[in-house]
Amino acid sequence: MIHFDASAVLRLAKLLNEAGVIVEAAAVAELPRTAEEVAAQARATAAGYPKGTGALAADVNVENRGTESLVFTGQREGYFLEVGSPNTGAPRPWLSGPAGLSGDKLGAKLMAAGVRW
Repeated sequence: MIHFDASAVLRLAKLLNEAGVIVEAAAVAELPRTAEEVAAQARATAAGYPKGTGALAADVNVENRGTESLVFTGQREGYFLEVGSPNTGAPRPWLSGPAGLSGDKLGAKLMAAGVRW
C-alpha cells in the first residue's frame, strides 16, 4: 500500500495565508508612522548640514500608498549629500541612514506580527 499525505503542506499553507493577512494589516498601519519617522530624521540631518540652504530640509516629502510608503525630495542637493561630491565632501547619508535603521525596526515589527504561538 502507498499512502500520500499532504495534510502538513495544507496546514502550512493555511498558517502562511493567515500570517499574510495579519502582516499586511500591520504593514498598512505601521508604514505611515515609519515613513514619517524617516522623514523627520532626514529633515533633521539635512538641516544640520553646514553648507545647506534649508531647501532640502524643507522639501522632504512622504507619500503613503497602502502597503508602500515613499520618502523623497526633488532637491538635487539631496543626491549629492547622499553620495558625496567635490563640493559637498564625503557622503552624508541624510536619507538612507535613517531609512536603513527604521527599515530594520519595521521588519522586526512585521515579523513579530506574523508569529503565532
